[in-house]
Amino acid sequence: MGTLEAELARYDRLSYIAFRDAWVNAGGTRADMEGLIEDKPAMSRFIAHRQGRIVPAAAAEVIVDCDAPLAVVNDLELLPEEEQIQSRFRGKFRLNQHAIALYLAEGQCNGGFLIGMDLALALEGQLVLPDPVLDALLLYPELIPETCKGKDLFFWGTKRRGADRCLHVRYLRCQGRSWGWSSYWLGSDWGSSRPSAVSTS
Repeated sequence: MGTLEAELARYDRLSYIAFRDAWVNAGGTRADMEGLIEDKPAMSRFIAHRQGRIVPAAAAEVIVDCDAPLAVVNDLELLPEEEQIQSRFRGKFRLNQHAIALYLAEGQCNGGFLIGMDLALALEGQLVLPDPVLDALLLYPELIPETCKGKDLFFWGTKRRGADRCLHVRYLRCQGRSWGWSSYWLGSDWGSSRPSAVSTS
């Protein structure tokens, strides 16, 4: 079984035929489809678009649904609404290279630091960005602002609980020549090298 058939084998054959015929009718070739399947970032973008989580808007901009349902990732479960930062950004976020600012709370400046629990309280009132924006940046790394490069950028708009029962937030990090994410325990300290992602508007 070829690459395309292997990828679609988990679906019934009628679904595969319908998708193939629709693809051909839209002008796509088998090589186009094979290329999409083998290109994981492109496939991830395609699925995100189809599910409505991310919508291309204009050149160098996508619209991110910050209210989209969130899944468990790496055993990190979503905290209930009452435990989230209430001022976080909600609704549709227009993601481009000028849409994100790096924010430091007063206690993080001049060599100081805040424990994560205290920082969460200090961030109330800020438009902190949630996980859907982080995930969109991983799909569209060209939209990561220059000011973020070389830094760990934290997305406090989504707080989670790990399998260890400790609280975490996810952050964007540079991994060599590519970007990825990790999570940080709220019992740790946040200094000036750990800014929070907030909306500029």
